[in-house]
Amino acid sequence: MKNIINLLLLTFIVVLIISCATPQAQNAKYNTMINVNSSDLVIGDRIEVDGKFSDDEVQSGYAQEVLTAKALKDTEYDFILMPRLEKVRSTVTLIGRPARMK
Repeated sequence: MKNIINLLLLTFIVVLIISCATPQAQNAKYNTMINVNSSDLVIGDRIEVDGKFSDDEVQSGYAQEVLTAKALKDTEYDFILMPRLEKVRSTVTLIGRPARMK
């Protein structure tokens, strides 16, 4: 009987140590809302960037991410205001206005 109690106690301690030592993944999303006026932004001229993407890449948002990065590369802007995607066959066009905070 004493051996069974010792075995159960040892098993409990091992399980406790393993569960405490194993990092748990946290999937936390934080929504942030910022109110800005147009006077707080520097807005650039309208831009259009093209690329070839599959329907799956457009649906998943991958196309917009790639085209946004391509549009903002080597510019002084940080984001695109009201980006719009247009798809004709396999060509996707991102249209919008680049902007940054003052």
